[in-house]
Amino acid sequence: MKDKERTEATLIEELGRLKVHDHLCLIYETPGEWRTAAVPFVKMGLERGEKCLYVVATHTVEQLRHCLKQGGVDVASAEASGRLAILHESEVYTRYGFFDPDRMTALLTSETERAIAEGYTALRLAGEMTWALRGLPGSEKLLEYEAKLNTDFFPKHPCLAICQYDRRKFDPEVIKGVILTHPLLARGNRVYHNFYYMPAEDFLNARRAEMEAQHWLNNLEREKRTQAALRESEEKYRRISSIISDIAYSCTTNVDGAYSIDWMSGDTKRTLGYTIDDIEAQSCWRFLVVDDDLPLFEKHVIGLLPGQSASCELRLRHRNGEVVWVTSYAECVTETETPERRRLYGGLVDITERKQMENLLKTVFDMSPIGMYVVQDRKVQQVNRLFARAMGRAPEQLIGKHPLGLVLPEDRERVRSNAISMLKGRHSLPYEFRVLDSAGKVKWAMETVAPIQYRGRPATLGSFMDITERKRIEAERLELERKTQLASRLATVGEMAAGIAHEINNPLTGVIGFSELLLQGELPEHIRKDLEAVNSNAQRVAGIVKGLLTFARQTKPTRSLVNINVIIQNTLELRAYHLRTNNIEVTTELDPDLPKTVADGGQLQQVFFNIIANAETEMRLAHGKGKLLVRTQKVNSNIRISFSDDGPGIPEENMQRIFEPFFTTRRVGEGTGLGLSICHGMVAEHGGKIWAESKLSEGATLFVELPIVAEREQEEETREEAEEGGRVPEARILVVDDEEVVRHLLREVLVEEGHQVDAVDNAQDALEKIKAGRYDLILLDVKMPGMSGLELHRQIKKTAESLAARVVFITGDVMGVDTSKFISENKVPHITKPFSPEQFRKEIGRRLSRGK
Repeated sequence: MKDKERTEATLIEELGRLKVHDHLCLIYETPGEWRTAAVPFVKMGLERGEKCLYVVATHTVEQLRHCLKQGGVDVASAEASGRLAILHESEVYTRYGFFDPDRMTALLTSETERAIAEGYTALRLAGEMTWALRGLPGSEKLLEYEAKLNTDFFPKHPCLAICQYDRRKFDPEVIKGVILTHPLLARGNRVYHNFYYMPAEDFLNARRAEMEAQHWLNNLEREKRTQAALRESEEKYRRISSIISDIAYSCTTNVDGAYSIDWMSGDTKRTLGYTIDDIEAQSCWRFLVVDDDLPLFEKHVIGLLPGQSASCELRLRHRNGEVVWVTSYAECVTETETPERRRLYGGLVDITERKQMENLLKTVFDMSPIGMYVVQDRKVQQVNRLFARAMGRAPEQLIGKHPLGLVLPEDRERVRSNAISMLKGRHSLPYEFRVLDSAGKVKWAMETVAPIQYRGRPATLGSFMDITERKRIEAERLELERKTQLASRLATVGEMAAGIAHEINNPLTGVIGFSELLLQGELPEHIRKDLEAVNSNAQRVAGIVKGLLTFARQTKPTRSLVNINVIIQNTLELRAYHLRTNNIEVTTELDPDLPKTVADGGQLQQVFFNIIANAETEMRLAHGKGKLLVRTQKVNSNIRISFSDDGPGIPEENMQRIFEPFFTTRRVGEGTGLGLSICHGMVAEHGGKIWAESKLSEGATLFVELPIVAEREQEEETREEAEEGGRVPEARILVVDDEEVVRHLLREVLVEEGHQVDAVDNAQDALEKIKAGRYDLILLDVKMPGMSGLELHRQIKKTAESLAARVVFITGDVMGVDTSKFISENKVPHITKPFSPEQFRKEIGRRLSRGK
């Protein structure tokens, strides 16, 4: 390093030690000396979060800006943000051509208070003082003003200042006064604690000349005592160093880096294999340093400047060729008699054994089966290969990083608090969190931390395990458990649906059947409308029960060629009253050329009804009104139906769950969580798909997409249902059903068709009837008290197998496991409740035509 660079580096370092409340005087002779001190002073303030105020007099504003830019200061940004203000001396020191110390003190006070109010840590002031050379009135009070600042301003306000005086321009008497009124002086490459500083009360005293002389004499005595103390300190250092270091030394260096050993103590023979005389004979001990460590030796030992101290670890050569590790401590002071010479005091401690142990521990550290890392000063200092691999980075990419920077932002506070708690011994269990690897992939980690000593200072050792795979398996297990629980709940729903179907379908059969029979007669118009409403709503209840059965996958849809547009229009008509009263404006864009498709119209109506009702509820709860757009279109070989609302939208976390059974965001009592899951089941039965798209606060759109199925694809399914022409022969029929309303309905329909009908309510009576006479057809309920319909069929088959072939089951229990299995295995015909009289007539006619 060149002498000039060393000088500047020393001054910048000493300027960096200045603190708030310091009052510094810069005495310079050249522009270079001014720039070396003034520019770093401002730059440091900006870097430390202080507000900087610069008062120009020697320079213009533009000249100062140029110098600051050359010194690495972003002047434009600093001025724009208010962190830096450049003022002319006429705005600060003088008023109407007079020096006004009161104005200056008031300005400093207000600017300091404003800086603190704006969030700065302090006000940093730099003032050029050459304006005083113009002999302005009042400038004779300059030194008085400088003296009073030390008692009236700086101790009370968070401000520090550098006052700049060009020694070549000011009268020596003024320079002497400047020295006496500043506690700190910057001169050359040093910042001095000023021995010659006089407190304000002394400087302003009438007996100042007498007090000044005494002050100088006191300083001479102080310097004498300082020299004696230095010599005594050197002797003490020699003795203490020999105790705390294996080798202690003192040497003198010149500005060119050459040095000579003054003294050395310690067991150099044991540590290095050389005697003290051997080393001193070499004039220096650079020959001992391993070549690769010479740069460290030059920087931390020989390259030290006055006031600096340093320590480092070096490798030295033992006389026998082995490497000796040492910790070197060194401090540099200036020789009083010859300032160009420097004195180094140092010590060497043999750390070879510690280094060998560290190398052993490093091997263990690197070979550990778990990830490990060391944190010191909030930075990663060391990592092993497993930790680096887990983070997807090379070890050198992790060194120097803040450890929390690797943690997922949402987990950082939890990791920090857990680590602090563990380091303080409040808990010892490992904690889990998420990290981001180099590819941005989230991984799960589990770790423990412990306090250690690393390179002689406190640090933290982290033990880190990648548990991503374990978390994945655990998540799969939880998902499997969730699905198992869901399957169990669905099974419960299935059992419940079976009971509901059986209990509801019997009375529904009566309501639907008798209402249709009545509608076939002559009725007044108002009665006919009421009966039609009864029949329509009963059919709706039947559809709901059927939908529940479909949800449980126990019934097959009844397919026919349907017009999707018509189904949507009918559904909107059913919901028109609710939509209108809830202020929902409905718009339709139905493709007039939409092809028909084979589907269960009742199921699709239920799907559309549920979607519309859900959208209506969400819009009403969100803002008491809304807009609903229903659109149909042909997309490739599919029909796509969309329902778009302007409700609150669906949160991202719910998008994947809205079709799950029992999932609902409504309060208890406001929703079952079955609506959309039933829709999903029905659409899936048709080979279609249903999904949602949404942006929070921008509404949601539900899509239903159905394949276009041509009518010929249902011919196989409907062939058996085609009604043959011709008259149905009269027959003798036995009806066995424990429900009176069903028996009565069947008897009335069958008798009207011209058949002879016997009806009983239990299996035992049925067996007696069968033994007593011959029947062309037996209509048999599945579930009855005592002997069930299934058991009765078995009994009939044992005694008259041909009669068993003429049994038709009438049941509302098709989803019962036993019933389904029996019907499937024996391929027996069955009619599902509820049914209309017309459906019943056709089915019985078909059976009788085949049986005769």
